Amino acid sequence: MSDALFQTAEQIRAGQLEALNDLLTQILPANAFYARKVGTSALPKTFSTLEDFQRRFPFTTKQEIAHDQEQHPPYGRNLTYPLERYTRLNQTSGTSGKPLRWLDTA
Repeated sequence: MSDALFQTAEQIRAGQLEALNDLLTQILPANAFYARKVGTSALPKTFSTLEDFQRRFPFTTKQEIAHDQEQHPPYGRNLTYPLERYTRLNQTSGTSGKPLRWLDTA
């Protein structure tokens, strides 16, 4: 059996924190939406705990994403990679306004 089946809660949280910090290392320098959103704040390059991230990283609202897509159609500036790297388009139904679009990588 895999050791992953027997991880403690602390080990799981440590793995989540490591994955989150790795993701932020990729996103923040390349993603214009988040670079602008957090660029002027005094956020650390990495977070020491998940609670620290939750407390300090600014929450993103649907309205922010909708505004960004309206100002920079069709996907907004919330892209981290070149368009060729994205493999799937998702879109909301738009029941409460214009549909939101986002792209996923493999």
